[in-house]
Amino acid sequence: MIIKPTIATVFFLLILLTVNAQTKDFKRYSMKSAIVKYEIYGMQNGSSVLYFDDFGMKEATYENTTLEMYGIKQETETVNYLHGFWQYNLDKLNDIATKTKNTMLESIVKQSADGDLVEVGLKMFSAMGGKKIGNEDIIGKSCEIWELQSLGTKVWVWKNIPLRSETDIMGIKINKVATSVDENAAIPAGKLSIPNDIEFKEIEY
Repeated sequence: MIIKPTIATVFFLLILLTVNAQTKDFKRYSMKSAIVKYEIYGMQNGSSVLYFDDFGMKEATYENTTLEMYGIKQETETVNYLHGFWQYNLDKLNDIATKTKNTMLESIVKQSADGDLVEVGLKMFSAMGGKKIGNEDIIGKSCEIWELQSLGTKVWVWKNIPLRSETDIMGIKINKVATSVDENAAIPAGKLSIPNDIEFKEIEY
């Protein structure tokens, strides 16, 4: 089984840090659409591309990596979709397709009396020991650095978009850094569409 801390922990941090709301319109990012390309390096090496539209309520991350550990090399090719309150995960090499309800996002929505999901998310994040530790430029963009020591993760955030992450879990160190950002981009056809010829098995956490 491949350990994927960059996906799990960074996605978790983003839900807490970047969800916004204005009346009935939910927004996870401060711009309507974007394409962000990343380099992944450390014990896991490869590339990742984030596409999002509708202010992040439709999103897809395409990732290709190679993990080398104890002399064993394992490749991954995954697509992770987020459509509203549902997350779809597709492992292309192992033909595994699952979907889960994003109960964390639902919880934040329920706790927000006035629609300010950012405030609720930050309170939850702080209660878990998360904190802002500084600022730094990544590819010329000023980022806030957020850290959650319990998950061994730091995330550099610009306009609610992660441009860098560092994860260290049980000695497994993985880094992810943006190499380009195309703001308010026209998303290529099909990149955000969940394949209708694949059956996604629903699972609960």
